[in-house]
Amino acid sequence: MYSQTITLAAGDIAEIMYSHSGDTLEYQIGTDTFSVATQIGNQASNQPKVAGPAVLRLSRANLSSVATMALIGITRANSAANVLPANAVVIPEDAGGQYQVILESSTDLLNWAVANPGTYGGSTPKRFFRTRIVKLN
Repeated sequence: MYSQTITLAAGDIAEIMYSHSGDTLEYQIGTDTFSVATQIGNQASNQPKVAGPAVLRLSRANLSSVATMALIGITRANSAANVLPANAVVIPEDAGGQYQVILESSTDLLNWAVANPGTYGGSTPKRFFRTRIVKLN
């Protein structure tokens, strides 16, 4: 007896949070299928994590009337916590480094001038802004 399937996209990660004893988690990655016997209760913490792309489903070896059940935690690769906006800049992790964050504006995307954060009027039809990060010596 099999459960419904859960599809993991590339970069998604799934792990069993809770399950019935005697259930088996099957996961398919490409054409390969793997099986892991689940543990009872919240002792499922040492179960392997499965990274996508993959397809998951639960099964029960003996066809008893006991239902198959598991709580599976899924972290989606495209969740808000994992996505960096396309217009964001990031200061690199560097314990000894100092960085200057610079805001610049331009009307032609060729010539850039330092700009201050604040309120700008609509008198200039095109005003573009960019942020740069420069490592200080």
